[in-house]
Amino acid sequence: IWSSSFFYFTSLEVDWIHRIVYALYDDLSSSSSSSLNGIEILHANNDYTQLIFVNRLTFSNMKTISSVNVHPLQGYLYISAYYDSQHSLIYRSLLDGSNLETFITLYQPVLSMTIDYRHPRLYVILSSGEIESYAIDSSQPWKTNVYNFKNVRPYSIDLHDDTLVVMIFNSSDSTYDEMWVEKFGKIVTDQYRKFNMPMIVRYIHEFKYPRVDTSNSKSIFYCSLWKNLTYVSYN
Repeated sequence: IWSSSFFYFTSLEVDWIHRIVYALYDDLSSSSSSSLNGIEILHANNDYTQLIFVNRLTFSNMKTISSVNVHPLQGYLYISAYYDSQHSLIYRSLLDGSNLETFITLYQPVLSMTIDYRHPRLYVILSSGEIESYAIDSSQPWKTNVYNFKNVRPYSIDLHDDTLVVMIFNSSDSTYDEMWVEKFGKIVTDQYRKFNMPMIVRYIHEFKYPRVDTSNSKSIFYCSLWKNLTYVSYN
């Protein structure tokens, strides 16, 4: 339903409430030594068979986008990008990509992020193996150190209920492990599942978002905006 002869799409994030698709891409047509990357923001019809272009966020070829996460109840998109081993940024924008701002500045690359929707926090994995969490509203402490992996290389994180699902590379036997870390860092399940190739495991259940009133000003604005758009089918 969406393709491009210029961009190589590498990852997707979906806002299931407002039917927004965020497609992370590399621009292989770039004439620079390293390709540009960015995010295509698209709006879907009810059954996700048609998409329309909303916006495109383009980032310098000096930055590598590592993760894109959306919080539709709060009305924000979170994007992590890093320059090198000592410079990393987490950006925040509105759902349509407007009002992009720097949310957090870090001094290690962010490899992956996930959002706790019930207790609004952003969990990040750093290249050092540390898991940190940051409050995304005023009801929580700003920063919490959750867990620090030793002798393995974590590369992906996701949240299922109160469990952080972390994918790691184990250099001792060249395998890829799924590990579970309770989100408060108290219980760690080693090698819940082992793979012989790189994998990313995500657990999806019916109630991904809490049952709360979403009729806030941001939601009303976006819904009214997209009612006036015309859908185009892409094959």
